[in-house]
Amino acid sequence: MYFGSPNLVTALVTLLGFTLLCSSYIAFGMFASSLTENQIIAEILTTVVLLVLWFTPNFIPSMQTFSLVNAFTSSFPAGTISLASLVLLGSFTVIFILLTMMVLQRKKNLK
Repeated sequence: MYFGSPNLVTALVTLLGFTLLCSSYIAFGMFASSLTENQIIAEILTTVVLLVLWFTPNFIPSMQTFSLVNAFTSSFPAGTISLASLVLLGSFTVIFILLTMMVLQRKKNLK
């Protein structure tokens, strides 16, 4: 506020989008970690899959609707909330949290 008047709504919407994007990444990282006992393998798997999801739309344009980064950059930094972006990021997060719970429950039942 000292150097000018920032658009507070745009900043808050961008933070919301970034939070959703980060929660999607963390949810997939938890899922990868639940699949393996080794943290290094889980990190490598997470990094590779998220990089593939990031760069796939550059090579296959029909995959742009499933890109997490494109969902974030398409609307949130402009200060608009897109329902499609909210659904994609939210459902990605929920699906991988549920899959993580299923894997952990299965491991618990096997012991």
